[in-house]
Amino acid sequence: MSIFHFIIVLSCLLIISLNGRFGSNLRIAVGMWRFVISLPLAALSIYLIYTETPMLLPMTIVILLMLLTTNYLKYKL
Repeated sequence: MSIFHFIIVLSCLLIISLNGRFGSNLRIAVGMWRFVISLPLAALSIYLIYTETPMLLPMTIVILLMLLTTNYLKYKL
């Protein structure tokens, strides 16, 4: 595991531990951050899948769109 992977895992665990302990302002900020971070990660995932296994690209796009929609709805609601 590289340092970058470790930082990502650590930040995800931090968000999970903080989400719900404080008021709604933190929940809104965490939701917005999660949505903003998920956009470039989705693009990177699509690129990696396209370069490695192009046959899985349609399924990957559908799954990532569902995840982005869920993150957006969590941020908005």
